[in-house]
Amino acid sequence: MNASPPSAAIVHQMRRATVLILTFWTLAIAASVVWNVRLLHDAMFEAATHDARNSFNKDVLYRRWATSHGGVYVPVTDMTPPNPHLTDIFERDLVTPSGRRLTLMNPAYMTRQVHELGLQYGSRGHITSLKPLRPENAPDAWEKVALHAFEQGKTEVISQEMLDDQPELRFMKPLVTEAGCLKCHAVQGYKEGEIRGGISVSVALTPYLEVAHARIWPIAGVHAGLWFLGVLGILLGASQVRQRIDNQFRADEEIKSLSKFPSENPFPIMRLGENGSVLYANEAGEALLKAWSCSIGERVPETWCDTVKEVLASKTSKIIDIDLCGRTFSFAITPVSDLHYVNLYGRDITKRKQAELKLKDAFTEIQHLREAMDHVPAYVYMKDSQFRYIYANRLTLELFGCSAKELVGFDDTRYFPPDTVKRLREVDLRVFAGEQTSEEINVADAGANRRVYWEVKTPIYVEPERKTVWGLLGISTDITQRKQSGEKLKSLLKEKEMLIKEVHHRVKNNFAVVSSLLGLQSRDIHDTEVKAMFMQSRDRINSMALLHERLYQSQDLTHINFSEYLGTLADDLVKAYESDSDRISTVIEVDDIVLDVNKVLPCGLIVNELISNALKYGFPKSRTDKGQIKVSFQKINGNEVELAVMDNGVGLPDDFDIEKSPSLGLQLVTMMAEGQLGGKLKVSGKGGAKFQIQFPLHPLVE
Repeated sequence: MNASPPSAAIVHQMRRATVLILTFWTLAIAASVVWNVRLLHDAMFEAATHDARNSFNKDVLYRRWATSHGGVYVPVTDMTPPNPHLTDIFERDLVTPSGRRLTLMNPAYMTRQVHELGLQYGSRGHITSLKPLRPENAPDAWEKVALHAFEQGKTEVISQEMLDDQPELRFMKPLVTEAGCLKCHAVQGYKEGEIRGGISVSVALTPYLEVAHARIWPIAGVHAGLWFLGVLGILLGASQVRQRIDNQFRADEEIKSLSKFPSENPFPIMRLGENGSVLYANEAGEALLKAWSCSIGERVPETWCDTVKEVLASKTSKIIDIDLCGRTFSFAITPVSDLHYVNLYGRDITKRKQAELKLKDAFTEIQHLREAMDHVPAYVYMKDSQFRYIYANRLTLELFGCSAKELVGFDDTRYFPPDTVKRLREVDLRVFAGEQTSEEINVADAGANRRVYWEVKTPIYVEPERKTVWGLLGISTDITQRKQSGEKLKSLLKEKEMLIKEVHHRVKNNFAVVSSLLGLQSRDIHDTEVKAMFMQSRDRINSMALLHERLYQSQDLTHINFSEYLGTLADDLVKAYESDSDRISTVIEVDDIVLDVNKVLPCGLIVNELISNALKYGFPKSRTDKGQIKVSFQKINGNEVELAVMDNGVGLPDDFDIEKSPSLGLQLVTMMAEGQLGGKLKVSGKGGAKFQIQFPLHPLVE
């Protein structure tokens, strides 16, 4: 039943609070931007003031130097005529012995010329007073206000003004009359220590403002980022708060709904107060309470009381899995903080836990198998029905020069040229048709060198029907070196045959390694069905390995003595299944027939499956008489042979139908007999099981 949403009033309050917080955050960021810009502006203004103050101090410094020397004599020029205000000074003008005219320049005259020269470098200075001797030294309106401020006791005047439509900082400090100044200004009534004027300095603010503006953008960018992160955090926080409110409403509504139909819910539902007392429990919950030796109105065990307090304090839901009465339950504990209780929603997860354990065990087994395959001295890989790689061992990955992630999910087109892909695809199609292939392939490696591999591919069938091929298993051995040696010595047939024998030997050894790995892996498997599947796979691989062993030992590499092959195969199977080898005997009756290799493998697999079934099911331990398994292989006419496997065991059920048998082995027998041998299968189950397969021999085999 769907829970009711929170009321519109609460939603409205949440939205209003969110908007207020967003507004406050935006205003705070804006205020911070304004404050930082203001600080930057003040810093730039202070820097300009510092430069103006330094300029004033330099003016005062060289004025004092000139005053301490009573002025300086300079050549008379058009730019520096004799000062008319110094006519009363004796020796104002001098003539050097060489005839050069010099005139006395007092500190004020010198300062004025320095200020005029400074205009060429963007610096403005002006010496002025309320009683100027020269009209040019008369103060402007701003300077006049500053001079009056000095008379009132102010030590300096600073402000930002507009000069020539450009912002400038104006700075002015007073000039105090010194003893050396009275030489020229005593006539104006000044006395030593009195303020007789001042020097104003103007500093262009445009360069400072440009620096400040360049720094404003990073400040604005940082604040914009902070604003965005803050907005994101506020919205996420609001979403979480809304989610918590929704959860509380949902929990309350759900417990109300469940309380109306307690008998219809098979899972335990309970409500516990903050002190651990049971406020409500449905029928399934009451059954659970009995296991805790408590009932409604009483307190649950102390550990649960602590959990209730923890959930209410954190205001966060919690999930706990517990084992009780042989079952596993998962409890979702949801706080309803406003009402000081928690709701417990239980669910029986016993089956899921069991499945997880099995899955974990299976995964561990797969990991062990993968690790084992990485130690196989061959290239082992698997493909799905779309010809895509689904597994490759360590050697195969090294061969491709990639990782598992780069290989899995891709087919051969990613690593081989089109002509090689075509040949590999043809072989894969045969395997997906149910055929096991064993052949030599020739491909180019990354350096365009030709490499030769002996490759065996076998189909992998779908569980549990075992009729549809869903993938293939490939095992390859690099035989490039031997092939190169064989090509150089191909005129020597014996060495060529030895090379082929070596290939069979390697393939047999690879099958033996895989068989051993399957046997070792099966020791850690306790599930009898899975273990049996591993053992059956091992027997089938042993059957194929035995074939390659015979080929290795045979003088004729295309045909095999079937009698010796069957005798060894039967003995190996009896030893594998029977600790007491005297209890069951084998009889091999085979005509002197030499089979083609393509016929031996399906015949060997058929005999392997039928003898294995007889050993597993035909002779229970309760039987006291000696059992016998007989294998015969005889010609029945010029071009047909009959392969028969029979035993004197318990036989087959009256309603036995091999076509409907779920056994993988019997399905494999049917497929091999009819599909690969092209024969007919007859089954009899009275007085022991008997399987007869009649199939044709090719003329070349006769």
